[in-house]
Amino acid sequence: MLPMVNETQLLWEAAERLPQIAPADGSAPSHASMVELTAREGVDLATAVLYQWARREHRAFIDAVDAFQPTPDTHLPSLGTLLVAPAAGWRERPEYGGDGAVLRHIAEDLGMDSGLIELGSTASISANSTVLQQALAQHPPRSVILTTASKAAAELKVALREPGPHRDALGAWVNLGGLLQGTPLLDWGRRHRTTWWLVRLMMMLRQIDTGFIDGLSWRAPLLEGSCDVPEGVPVVTVVGFPLRSHLSGTIATRHGHLAPLGPNDGYGLLLDAMAPGHVYPVWGASHYLRTPLLSTVFYGIFAWLQNALE
Repeated sequence: MLPMVNETQLLWEAAERLPQIAPADGSAPSHASMVELTAREGVDLATAVLYQWARREHRAFIDAVDAFQPTPDTHLPSLGTLLVAPAAGWRERPEYGGDGAVLRHIAEDLGMDSGLIELGSTASISANSTVLQQALAQHPPRSVILTTASKAAAELKVALREPGPHRDALGAWVNLGGLLQGTPLLDWGRRHRTTWWLVRLMMMLRQIDTGFIDGLSWRAPLLEGSCDVPEGVPVVTVVGFPLRSHLSGTIATRHGHLAPLGPNDGYGLLLDAMAPGHVYPVWGASHYLRTPLLSTVFYGIFAWLQNALE
């Protein structure tokens, strides 16, 4: 773990740099500008600049979420059914929370029905996209609030390319740090033969389908293009914005591998994670979104969705 930095001053400096980096039309800074800024000033400043952009462009949404104060009597039963599409490895590593158990608990606390779509924990994107289609198709039109964690966002992206009742069922989408364009970590691994050999050996010993990671390479053909979300379906992205000093252990190492490409959460690039729609940036959180009182944010997001869907 690295020493702490003066984050307040860093954010001040980032706010001053923002007009030079972000387009005036409100669109996100480019990958090229993030790479250039990172090379010149370091990944921490680039992360702070992108965070300030997200705060500026999504201010009204963020303020609405933050203004909501849940109480034990808060209920939103008319919102629909929350379904969680879990992250890769959700069976093997439950301590990471990739099964969305906390979100399902919040939904039930609000009077909503909830469920877990049992995606293959180590299955390929293509296989899991079919499971998603089948699960969504069992629900009435616009009745599902779907939450995707990490790799599941890529699986939803593939699932939505085909017409069918699964598209009609989607009422809203909450994207948690989605790997919509895959992850450059796989490309880094391929460049380091020993690392890649060990990954392949582990997969063989655990009988994991090679498609589990092959389709998740950064900007792989399977993930090309934008996500075809049905018209009128609100999309909310929750994504962590960690500095190097916020991280330790293996995720700090992964963050370092990705750092030359710009701001990242230890698994994917932050620009890739933000689907078109509304963004709630979480300062200091990694890909695992572990930060104090984040549950309050999700109460606020569900309340905002109820207003948006009325």
